[in-house]
Formats: sequence, C-alpha cells, structure tokens
Amino acid sequence: MTKFQVWEINEKDLKDIVAMLHKFELGDRDDMSTIDLGRIVELTSDDWGLYKTTTVNIERTLNYLNTIELPGKVKDKVVNNLNRIREAMDRAPKSMKWRMRAAIGERVRWYETPEET
Repeated sequence: MTKFQVWEINEKDLKDIVAMLHKFELGDRDDMSTIDLGRIVELTSDDWGLYKTTTVNIERTLNYLNTIELPGKVKDKVVNNLNRIREAMDRAPKSMKWRMRAAIGERVRWYETPEET
C-alpha cells in the first residue's frame, strides 16, 4: 500500500509497483510470496482518500506499462493483478465515513505532499 498511496508518484515508484505485482501473488494473507488483497480492500473501503489515490495510481501504472518493454507474460500478470485489485476495491461495501468523504470528492484535497508532512 505504501507505493499506491503516494500522490506524487514517480517512475521508480511505478517500477516498484510493477515488480511487486509480478513477483507476488494476490491472496488472503501477507507472507513472503503473497499480498493480502483483503487488507487492501479493507483499508480502501474505509478511507476515500486512500481509495482515490490507489485507483489513480493503478491507472498511472497501467499507462506506464504501455510505455515500457516487458515480456508479454510479465505484463499480463501485472495488468491482471492491477485489475483484480481495482475490481475488488470497487465491489467492496464502503464505510459511512468513506461515503461522506466521497460526497465531497476532489473539491477538497485529500492528499499530502512530502513538504507538508
């Protein structure tokens, strides 16, 4: 989630996301070979800002994949994992806090830049 929650994402972050989603499987736990998809869904279903930034960064990563050369199987796995994450996030029920913040939307900034923290 650390890479997905960066608003001012750079190419190194995008490469890290691609590498991570190629190396690890999506599953129902975090361990040495698996990313817990349920945990991503849990976090993004409660926090609209995290959901928004994650969905934007999924799109940024998909766009980035169109600009680089990768073997077809690698690219296919990463695209499939990005789509699985996005679909799971979209299907999940959202908290009241999430729905209230979503009503405000992008009119109020939801992210912080490194200089602000």
